[in-house]
Amino acid sequence: MAFCVNPTFFLDPEIDILFEEYTFSKEFNIPLASNIDDISYEKMVIFSAISEEINACQKHKSEMNKNV
Repeated sequence: MAFCVNPTFFLDPEIDILFEEYTFSKEFNIPLASNIDDISYEKMVIFSAISEEINACQKHKSEMNKNV
């Protein structure tokens, strides 16, 4: 599927911004808000999903490297 589907069909500018925000937050240790009550639930869910997918990709990559 990855080779026959254009990913831009599924992404919109808002999601792209969230990916960038997640990356900056992780790379530079920037908190999402001053406290947990100030973070929107939607953003927490999206960031959690991004984190889970990145972890799954890293796990898959390390398993592939073990088999080489």
